[in-house]
Amino acid sequence: TATTEIYTLSLHDAIPIYFPRPDLAHKYLAILDSGLTQVIALSSPRRTGKTEFVTNDFMSAVKDRGSFTYYIDFLENEGCPEECIVSSILRGFQNLPQSLKLKGESLKEFNAGVSRVNESIENPTITTINQALMLIRQIHQNDTAKVVMIFDEVQCLATKPRFEKVARALRTFIDKNKQWLSVVFTGSSKNGLKRLFSRKKSAFYYSVFVLDFPLLGAAYVHHTIKEFNYISPSKIHLSAAFRVFKKVNRNPGEFSKLIQVLLCEKSGDIEGCLNRHSINSDQTCV
Repeated sequence: TATTEIYTLSLHDAIPIYFPRPDLAHKYLAILDSGLTQVIALSSPRRTGKTEFVTNDFMSAVKDRGSFTYYIDFLENEGCPEECIVSSILRGFQNLPQSLKLKGESLKEFNAGVSRVNESIENPTITTINQALMLIRQIHQNDTAKVVMIFDEVQCLATKPRFEKVARALRTFIDKNKQWLSVVFTGSSKNGLKRLFSRKKSAFYYSVFVLDFPLLGAAYVHHTIKEFNYISPSKIHLSAAFRVFKKVNRNPGEFSKLIQVLLCEKSGDIEGCLNRHSINSDQTCV
Protein backbone atom coordinates (compact mmCIF):
# COMPACT_ATOMS: atom_id res chain seq x y z
CA THR A 1 0.00 0.00 0.00
CA ALA A 2 1.00 3.62 -0.40
CA THR A 3 1.24 4.15 3.35
CA THR A 4 3.53 1.15 3.70
CA GLU A 5 5.82 2.56 0.98
CA ILE A 6 6.04 5.86 2.83
CA TYR A 7 6.92 4.02 6.03
CA THR A 8 9.60 1.77 4.59
CA LEU A 9 11.19 4.19 2.13
CA SER A 10 11.08 7.49 3.97
CA LEU A 11 11.28 6.66 7.68
CA HIS A 12 15.09 6.77 7.62
CA ASP A 13 14.96 10.42 6.63
CA ALA A 14 12.60 11.51 9.40
CA ILE A 15 13.95 13.97 11.97
CA PRO A 16 14.60 12.16 15.27
CA ILE A 17 13.09 13.60 18.44
CA TYR A 18 15.17 12.83 21.51
CA PHE A 19 14.27 13.32 25.17
CA PRO A 20 17.47 14.23 27.06
CA ARG A 21 18.07 13.19 30.67
CA PRO A 22 21.37 14.83 31.71
CA ASP A 23 20.49 14.77 35.42
CA LEU A 24 20.16 10.99 35.32
CA ALA A 25 23.54 10.72 33.59
CA HIS A 26 25.21 12.76 36.32
CA LYS A 27 23.48 10.67 38.98
CA TYR A 28 25.04 7.48 37.59
CA LEU A 29 28.44 9.14 37.27
CA ALA A 30 28.20 10.25 40.89
CA ILE A 31 27.54 6.65 41.96
CA LEU A 32 30.63 5.46 40.09
CA ASP A 33 32.74 8.34 41.40
CA SER A 34 31.65 7.71 45.00
CA GLY A 35 34.00 4.75 45.27
CA LEU A 36 31.24 2.49 46.57
CA THR A 37 31.19 0.47 43.37
CA GLN A 38 33.22 0.20 40.19
CA VAL A 39 30.47 -1.43 38.13
CA ILE A 40 26.78 -0.62 37.70
CA ALA A 41 24.16 -2.33 35.54
CA LEU A 42 21.08 -0.57 34.16
CA SER A 43 18.15 -2.94 33.84
CA SER A 44 14.90 -2.34 31.93
CA PRO A 45 12.92 -4.00 29.10
CA ARG A 46 13.97 -3.70 25.46
CA ARG A 47 13.26 -0.43 23.66
CA THR A 48 12.88 1.68 26.78
CA GLY A 49 15.68 4.11 25.91
CA LYS A 50 18.79 2.61 27.56
CA THR A 51 20.99 2.63 24.45
CA GLU A 52 19.95 6.15 23.45
CA PHE A 53 20.60 7.31 27.00
CA VAL A 54 24.07 5.82 27.37
CA THR A 55 25.22 6.85 23.88
CA ASN A 56 23.89 10.40 24.22
CA ASP A 57 23.43 11.72 27.75
CA PHE A 58 25.80 9.45 29.65
CA MET A 59 28.69 9.46 27.18
CA SER A 60 28.37 13.25 26.85
CA ALA A 61 28.58 13.62 30.63
CA VAL A 62 31.68 11.42 30.73
CA LYS A 63 33.30 13.42 27.93
CA ASP A 64 32.48 16.74 29.61
CA ARG A 65 34.41 15.73 32.71
CA GLY A 66 37.47 14.84 30.60
CA SER A 67 37.11 11.05 30.51
CA PHE A 68 37.13 8.67 27.57
CA THR A 69 34.55 5.97 26.81
CA TYR A 70 34.50 2.64 24.99
CA TYR A 71 31.07 1.42 23.87
CA ILE A 72 30.45 -2.26 23.14
CA ASP A 73 27.07 -3.47 21.84
CA PHE A 74 26.65 -7.24 22.15
CA LEU A 75 23.67 -7.18 19.78
CA GLU A 76 26.03 -6.33 16.91
CA ASN A 77 26.90 -10.02 16.78
CA GLU A 78 25.03 -12.09 19.36
CA GLY A 79 26.84 -15.25 18.30
CA CYS A 80 30.33 -13.84 18.78
CA PRO A 81 30.82 -11.50 21.76
CA GLU A 82 34.57 -11.73 21.20
CA GLU A 83 34.15 -9.92 17.87
CA CYS A 84 31.87 -7.31 19.45
CA ILE A 85 34.45 -6.47 22.10
CA VAL A 86 37.52 -6.43 19.87
CA SER A 87 36.00 -4.49 16.95
CA SER A 88 34.49 -1.90 19.31
CA ILE A 89 37.80 -1.36 21.08
CA LEU A 90 39.56 -0.89 17.75
CA ARG A 91 36.94 1.70 16.74
CA GLY A 92 37.55 3.43 20.04
CA PHE A 93 41.26 3.68 19.30
CA GLN A 94 40.46 5.53 16.07
CA ASN A 95 38.72 8.24 18.10
CA LEU A 96 41.46 8.77 20.65
CA PRO A 97 42.12 12.47 21.33
CA GLN A 98 45.57 13.76 20.50
CA SER A 99 46.39 14.16 24.20
CA LEU A 100 46.21 10.38 24.63
CA LYS A 101 48.39 9.51 21.66
CA LEU A 102 51.47 7.55 22.67
CA LYS A 103 54.94 8.53 21.50
CA GLY A 104 58.30 6.92 20.77
CA GLU A 105 58.75 3.27 21.76
CA SER A 106 55.38 3.19 23.49
CA LEU A 107 53.67 4.18 20.23
CA LYS A 108 55.58 1.51 18.29
CA GLU A 109 54.63 -1.12 20.85
CA PHE A 110 50.99 0.01 20.76
CA ASN A 111 50.80 -0.05 16.95
CA ALA A 112 52.32 -3.53 16.91
CA GLY A 113 49.67 -4.65 19.39
CA VAL A 114 46.88 -3.18 17.25
CA SER A 115 48.27 -5.01 14.23
CA ARG A 116 48.20 -8.33 16.11
CA VAL A 117 44.60 -7.74 17.16
CA ASN A 118 43.60 -6.77 13.62
CA GLU A 119 45.09 -10.00 12.28
CA SER A 120 42.75 -11.99 14.54
CA ILE A 121 39.59 -9.94 13.99
CA GLU A 122 38.01 -12.51 11.65
CA ASN A 123 38.33 -15.25 14.26
CA PRO A 124 38.83 -13.59 17.64
CA THR A 125 39.56 -15.64 20.75
CA ILE A 126 39.92 -14.95 24.47
CA THR A 127 43.58 -14.19 23.73
CA THR A 128 42.49 -11.54 21.23
CA ILE A 129 40.18 -9.98 23.82
CA ASN A 130 42.99 -9.90 26.39
CA GLN A 131 45.34 -8.30 23.87
CA ALA A 132 42.79 -5.57 23.09
CA LEU A 133 42.11 -4.95 26.77
CA MET A 134 45.81 -4.68 27.51
CA LEU A 135 46.11 -2.02 24.81
CA ILE A 136 43.41 -0.03 26.62
CA ARG A 137 45.44 -0.37 29.82
CA GLN A 138 48.59 0.77 28.03
CA ILE A 139 46.87 3.99 26.95
CA HIS A 140 44.77 4.86 29.97
CA GLN A 141 46.39 3.47 33.12
CA ASN A 142 47.79 6.88 34.05
CA ASP A 143 44.68 8.92 33.16
CA THR A 144 43.60 11.38 35.84
CA ALA A 145 39.89 10.85 35.07
CA LYS A 146 38.55 7.30 35.02
CA VAL A 147 37.83 5.66 31.67
CA VAL A 148 34.30 4.29 31.33
CA MET A 149 33.57 1.11 29.40
CA ILE A 150 29.91 0.55 28.45
CA PHE A 151 28.68 -2.95 27.60
CA ASP A 152 25.20 -2.81 26.04
CA GLU A 153 22.86 -5.83 26.36
CA VAL A 154 25.37 -7.70 28.51
CA GLN A 155 22.86 -10.49 29.25
CA CYS A 156 23.92 -11.95 25.89
CA LEU A 157 26.95 -13.34 27.73
CA ALA A 158 24.58 -15.61 29.68
CA THR A 159 22.98 -17.25 26.63
CA LYS A 160 25.66 -19.88 25.87
CA PRO A 161 28.06 -21.79 28.15
CA ARG A 162 31.05 -20.95 25.96
CA PHE A 163 30.51 -17.23 26.60
CA GLU A 164 31.46 -17.79 30.25
CA LYS A 165 35.12 -17.50 29.24
CA VAL A 166 34.42 -14.07 27.78
CA ALA A 167 32.70 -12.98 30.98
CA ARG A 168 35.62 -14.22 33.07
CA ALA A 169 38.13 -12.36 30.90
CA LEU A 170 36.16 -9.15 31.41
CA ARG A 171 35.80 -9.72 35.16
CA THR A 172 39.55 -10.29 35.55
CA PHE A 173 40.38 -7.14 33.57
CA ILE A 174 37.88 -5.03 35.52
CA ASP A 175 39.13 -6.25 38.91
CA LYS A 176 42.78 -5.62 38.02
CA ASN A 177 42.22 -2.05 36.82
CA LYS A 178 40.01 -0.47 39.47
CA GLN A 179 42.18 2.62 39.84
CA TRP A 180 41.46 4.01 36.38
CA LEU A 181 38.38 2.12 35.11
CA SER A 182 34.62 2.25 35.66
CA VAL A 183 32.09 0.01 33.92
CA VAL A 184 28.43 0.34 32.95
CA PHE A 185 26.41 -2.68 31.83
CA THR A 186 22.91 -2.49 30.36
CA GLY A 187 20.50 -5.38 30.13
CA SER A 188 17.00 -6.02 28.80
CA SER A 189 16.40 -9.45 30.30
CA LYS A 190 16.04 -9.78 34.07
CA ASN A 191 16.47 -13.55 33.78
CA GLY A 192 19.62 -13.11 31.74
CA LEU A 193 21.08 -10.60 34.18
CA LYS A 194 20.19 -12.88 37.07
CA ARG A 195 22.08 -15.77 35.44
CA LEU A 196 25.05 -13.49 34.79
CA PHE A 197 25.23 -11.76 38.17
CA SER A 198 23.55 -14.04 40.73
CA ARG A 199 24.62 -17.62 39.98
CA LYS A 200 27.40 -18.68 42.35
CA LYS A 201 29.52 -20.03 39.49
CA SER A 202 29.04 -17.01 37.23
CA ALA A 203 31.99 -14.72 36.53
CA PHE A 204 30.23 -11.62 37.85
CA TYR A 205 28.67 -13.23 40.94
CA TYR A 206 27.61 -10.40 43.25
CA SER A 207 30.15 -7.98 41.79
CA VAL A 208 27.71 -5.62 40.05
CA PHE A 209 25.38 -2.96 41.49
CA VAL A 210 22.14 -3.48 39.50
CA LEU A 211 19.86 -0.45 39.12
CA ASP A 212 16.38 -0.32 37.62
CA PHE A 213 16.60 2.09 34.69
CA PRO A 214 13.69 4.55 35.14
CA LEU A 215 11.02 4.20 32.47
CA LEU A 216 9.93 7.23 30.48
CA GLY A 217 6.51 8.67 31.22
CA ALA A 218 4.47 11.87 31.02
CA ALA A 219 7.45 14.22 30.68
CA TYR A 220 8.71 12.21 27.71
CA VAL A 221 5.32 12.35 25.97
CA HIS A 222 4.98 16.10 26.61
CA HIS A 223 8.48 16.75 25.23
CA THR A 224 7.97 14.57 22.15
CA ILE A 225 4.63 16.11 21.21
CA LYS A 226 5.92 19.63 21.81
CA GLU A 227 8.88 19.00 19.48
CA PHE A 228 6.69 17.29 16.88
CA ASN A 229 4.18 20.14 16.83
CA TYR A 230 7.04 22.63 16.47
CA ILE A 231 8.67 20.99 13.43
CA SER A 232 5.61 19.52 11.70
CA PRO A 233 2.80 21.36 9.87
CA SER A 234 0.42 18.76 11.31
CA LYS A 235 -0.31 18.72 15.03
CA ILE A 236 -0.83 15.87 17.49
CA HIS A 237 -3.33 16.35 20.31
CA LEU A 238 -1.68 15.62 23.64
CA SER A 239 -4.65 13.62 24.93
CA ALA A 240 -4.48 11.34 21.86
CA ALA A 241 -0.75 10.92 22.38
CA PHE A 242 -1.26 9.76 25.95
CA ARG A 243 -3.92 7.27 24.85
CA VAL A 244 -1.55 5.79 22.26
CA PHE A 245 1.37 5.75 24.69
CA LYS A 246 -0.78 3.66 27.02
CA LYS A 247 -1.80 1.34 24.16
CA VAL A 248 1.84 0.61 23.30
CA ASN A 249 2.42 -0.29 26.96
CA ARG A 250 4.26 2.98 27.63
CA ASN A 251 7.14 1.76 25.47
CA PRO A 252 9.08 4.79 24.13
CA GLY A 253 10.64 2.74 21.33
CA GLU A 254 7.24 1.82 19.92
CA PHE A 255 5.90 5.33 20.48
CA SER A 256 8.91 6.87 18.75
CA LYS A 257 8.38 4.69 15.68
CA LEU A 258 4.84 6.04 15.35
CA ILE A 259 6.12 9.60 15.67
CA GLN A 260 8.65 8.96 12.90
CA VAL A 261 5.92 7.56 10.63
CA LEU A 262 3.76 10.63 11.24
CA LEU A 263 6.66 12.93 10.38
CA CYS A 264 7.07 11.07 7.08
CA GLU A 265 3.36 11.10 6.33
CA LYS A 266 2.98 14.74 7.43
CA SER A 267 0.06 13.69 9.59
CA GLY A 268 -0.98 14.28 13.19
CA ASP A 269 -3.40 11.37 13.44
CA ILE A 270 -1.45 9.28 15.92
CA GLU A 271 -4.33 6.97 16.78
CA GLY A 272 -5.01 6.27 13.14
CA CYS A 273 -1.30 5.67 12.61
CA LEU A 274 -1.31 3.05 15.37
CA ASN A 275 -4.21 1.28 13.67
CA ARG A 276 -2.60 1.38 10.21
CA HIS A 277 0.91 0.24 11.07
CA SER A 278 2.03 -2.87 12.89
CA ILE A 279 4.97 -1.78 15.04
CA ASN A 280 6.79 -4.79 16.49
CA SER A 281 9.51 -4.85 19.15
CA ASP A 282 13.02 -5.94 18.21
CA GLN A 283 14.23 -9.32 19.40
CA THR A 284 16.74 -9.47 22.21
CA CYS A 285 18.70 -12.05 24.17
CA VAL A 286 16.77 -13.73 26.99
